[in-house]
Amino acid sequence: MRAVLVVLSVLLVAGCGSSEPAVSTNDLFQEYIDSTDVRNDRFPAVGSTDDRLSNIAAYYDVEQFQAVLLRAYQCDGSEELPMGEVPECDVDIDADGELYARSVVVRHADASLELVTLYVAHDSGRPRLFDRTGQRYDDLEDFRANNELFDSDDTILTLRDITSVPGEGEIVTVTGRTPQPTWQWWLLGGVTLAAALAGVLARRRATRRDDAGTE
Repeated sequence: MRAVLVVLSVLLVAGCGSSEPAVSTNDLFQEYIDSTDVRNDRFPAVGSTDDRLSNIAAYYDVEQFQAVLLRAYQCDGSEELPMGEVPECDVDIDADGELYARSVVVRHADASLELVTLYVAHDSGRPRLFDRTGQRYDDLEDFRANNELFDSDDTILTLRDITSVPGEGEIVTVTGRTPQPTWQWWLLGGVTLAAALAGVLARRRATRRDDAGTE
C-alpha cells in the first residue's frame, strides 16, 4: 500500500510541474548584464564582460539601465534610442491604438540567454499584450498560461504589469509558462488509488475468512 501511494504522489507531482522560477530577479539581471552572448540583444556586447559593463556604465547606473531594458518603446520610430539600440517593430499585428515594443529577458532551460520582444497595443481602453505571432493576451498571467513561445523550464525577467507604458511597478522573474495539471493525471491517480484500496480490502476480507475457518 505504501509503495502504491508513493507512485501516486510521483505521478501527481509530475502532472503539476514546478511553478518556481529557476533564478531570482537580481541574479537573472546580473547574468544578463555580465553576458557577452545574449541572443537578439538590443545592447550587443563588444569585447569582454568588463568592456560591456564599462559601456553600460557610461550611459546609466544599474537601476536606470534596468528600467531602459524593460520599458516599452514606441514602434513608430519617434523615439531616439541610446547605445545603438535596434528597435524590433517589424511585425504585422492587428491591434488598435499605438503599438509599443517591450523586451523581456529569457533564461532558457539550458541556461542560455535571449532578449525576446513582445508588443503592447495602447489606446483609451485596456492595453493588450501580443507576441510576434499576433496572439493576444490580457496580462502576464494570461501570457504565461497560454503562450506557445516558452515552457515551464524557461525563466522570464519582466515587469509584473507587463502591459504598462512605458513601464512601471514591480520587476519579477516568473516561469515562461504556467504548469498545467491535466485531468488525465488526476484520473490515473484516482484509478490507481481506488485499485490499491480495493486490493487492500479484498486481502483483509480474505484474511478474516481464513481466520474464521480455522477456529
